[in-house]
Amino acid sequence: MNATNQAVAVFRRDPSFILGITINHDNTVQWMRQNRLLHSGQRHCNQDCHVINNFQRIDGASFRCPDCGSNINFRIGTFWMRFRRVPLVVLARIVFHYFINSFSAKRTARLLAEMGLEQPSETTIKRIYARIRSLVAQFMNREYNRRLSGRIQMDEVMLTHRAGDGRRGIRQIWAIGMIEERTGEARIFQVANRNSFTINNLINLHIEPHSRILHDGWAGYGRIPTNYTHIRLVQGYDNQGNSTSRIEGLWGELRQQIRATYAGGVIESNVGNFVQEFLWRRTRQNSPNNLLQSLINIITNNYALI
Repeated sequence: MNATNQAVAVFRRDPSFILGITINHDNTVQWMRQNRLLHSGQRHCNQDCHVINNFQRIDGASFRCPDCGSNINFRIGTFWMRFRRVPLVVLARIVFHYFINSFSAKRTARLLAEMGLEQPSETTIKRIYARIRSLVAQFMNREYNRRLSGRIQMDEVMLTHRAGDGRRGIRQIWAIGMIEERTGEARIFQVANRNSFTINNLINLHIEPHSRILHDGWAGYGRIPTNYTHIRLVQGYDNQGNSTSRIEGLWGELRQQIRATYAGGVIESNVGNFVQEFLWRRTRQNSPNNLLQSLINIITNNYALI
């Protein structure tokens, strides 16, 4: 096993090892190709292209068509093409180290600067993170769409407060959550309001009939469909051992993640993808390696790399 393969093996056990794998451009490219994050080849004019040195490009190389002589960008058809002015070494660290470790864009920019790397602006890092969140949200919507069943705890939460001094553009954003007691699997939905129509629609779409719903007694639960049973817990618990502690704990985790990511609070346009990212992290919280491998799969599956 050569040195790079050994580095890859260690990285799969410890995602922080990406800082070692991305020590230079060649190691980064080799690791990306091994993990299908870059194309191993390209075709043009029905011919297999070959890799040439091209120091006019940021990656120092490109594909060349043997028929027409065209130079083809090394990143074409991949996630990295959207950020072609950012070196692959820096992109790999942002995506596979800083994002997995849930660093904010501001902290990421600062750490890259401290390492002496040619770091992108904080705005560009936010764009990179937003794109990753979009892919993660697509994955979650596709893979985690079964209806919950059994005993389901439900609750509502306000993710931001009304606009005030220093919070321009941020207004009240409500979400409704549900968590299956048997498995701990959760769903969170951004909603315009929390009236009975909204709540009942979510129940019908995402909870199996004849399940038991535990809630805090909010008026919106007053007309739950008759093919469900429900338990009203005004103080969040009763003397029979029923409680809404798990959904309340979910809100605590979500708020903590928001504070770590958005210094000024999450804005409305980011809520949907952000809560899906939060749920993705939660499903793999016991193993950073699971986050890493899942993220690799999400990126490669969305770009059909060969």
